[in-house]
Amino acid sequence: VQASAIGNHEFDLGTGVFADAVEAAMFPYISANLDFSGDSATSGLFTDTTATSGLELASDFAGRIVPSAVIEEGGEQIGIVGATTQILDAISSIGGIDVLSGGADDMTALAAILQPVIDDLTNQGVNKIILVSHLQQLQLETALAPLLEGVDIIVAGGFVGDYPIQTAGADGRPTLIVNTDNEYTYLGRLAVDFDAQGVLITETLEERLDVNGAYAATMENVAEAYGITVEE
Repeated sequence: VQASAIGNHEFDLGTGVFADAVEAAMFPYISANLDFSGDSATSGLFTDTTATSGLELASDFAGRIVPSAVIEEGGEQIGIVGATTQILDAISSIGGIDVLSGGADDMTALAAILQPVIDDLTNQGVNKIILVSHLQQLQLETALAPLLEGVDIIVAGGFVGDYPIQTAGADGRPTLIVNTDNEYTYLGRLAVDFDAQGVLITETLEERLDVNGAYAATMENVAEAYGITVEE
């Protein structure tokens, strides 16, 4: 795990338990539409990566909460931005955390919050962006995608749909949305190609059908996906 979106169940036992989970994590928790400054348990764990100079690697923010970060794969930089359901306050115990433009599902308002965070990455030369989100319903991510520029892949949290869903952003670039069922019952896998400008090459998805999809999370399937033995 290199990064994790923040959803509603992280707060089922309150912000203190969530803070303990964050501190113990070997990766950052990511959300760009939550304000932690008013919550004593989590405020000290938050770093605003959009307010500092340079690109922040996710590996350097293990045990922290950030709005965005960068991972490096094969010499390429991939930006990660997080989004959390706007109705978080009504369905979980979030203490002093504030949901920006919260209270009701409003994808236009959410897009306005996320776009500057995305732009912070693209302005620094990151041309591949993944949004990790937990909006409760897959149709919300489907509605959000066309409102954003620069997002290539959305890893959604909600209900199962086609794998991947193919759509486009506000800039006309292809956007893929992936999602699996909950409770760790499936392992989602997505392999994609990008051109030199960081634009998804959707034509090669047909060549990836032997990899892409939702796999039943059996010991055998998970071991094969990670290239390890069942015993490992």
